[in-house]
Amino acid sequence: MHIRRHEPRSTPRGVLRAAAAASLLALALLAGLSDGDARAAGPGVERYYPGEGLVLTDPGAYTLKLSGYIQPAVETYDFLGGGPDGANTRFRLRRGRLSLAGSAPRQRVSFRFQLELTGRSETGDESGGLLLDAFVNWRITDTLQLSFGQRSTYTDNRELFMSSDSLQLVERSRLTSLFASIREFGLFLQDRIRLGTSQHYLRPYLVLTNGDGPNVFSGDHGGLKLGGRLDWLPLGLFYSQGQFRGADVARELVPRLVIGVAYSYNWGMSSRRGRESGSILYLNDDDEESLPDYGKL
Repeated sequence: MHIRRHEPRSTPRGVLRAAAAASLLALALLAGLSDGDARAAGPGVERYYPGEGLVLTDPGAYTLKLSGYIQPAVETYDFLGGGPDGANTRFRLRRGRLSLAGSAPRQRVSFRFQLELTGRSETGDESGGLLLDAFVNWRITDTLQLSFGQRSTYTDNRELFMSSDSLQLVERSRLTSLFASIREFGLFLQDRIRLGTSQHYLRPYLVLTNGDGPNVFSGDHGGLKLGGRLDWLPLGLFYSQGQFRGADVARELVPRLVIGVAYSYNWGMSSRRGRESGSILYLNDDDEESLPDYGKL
């Protein structure tokens, strides 16, 4: 068994990803502009609240939202017991996000396009690209939704359901940095099911992705990744999307609880966590790729 390790490529992957995202964005906008009356009336600014972004609407109920945020960070630490002398202080821009989202309710279509302008990944290293999210949603029913594109996956730990601007602290947990694939490219299906007339709900999720993290335009190694998640809410739904917030911004009037389990299986993984393609390649005695499968519960 031979192992071939590839260094991260310095090719313009961010530019290629941005081009793909622009294509998805154009498709979503074309779907939203199919109404003749809405085109004639033209868009206008609906509202602006500090911190909530700029929202544009037109009489056809189409919306376009431009938003963003920055997260400055200061770190001060000192080593004791034989480490480097003196305290160390670090100033940096941890996150700088720019997001464009839109929806066409009549066509049951929405989209999201998000950039990371600092070049850092979600775990804090310098391997991040420009493009974070580029996906289109199709709401099949009032509760069933299908997404296609690049976005955060449903088969990671629960913290990855929470946006970076809604965390309790700036940094994510070590569990995320050690095991999570974070963002993947593929198909994402989610639903919400009410159990009878009670306040018990189930949230099932199904994911089929490329198994290599973000979108790969060349050198795609290995096979697909299939996974799912099932969440049970025995005390009813959370208020104002509180289930997906790390900081307790929206206080619940009554206790809420969510219990879930997630599993995924990756056929032929070529990196430590499934975040990229071709980082580590295993070869057999004939110098042919022999990539290991990877299951995560």
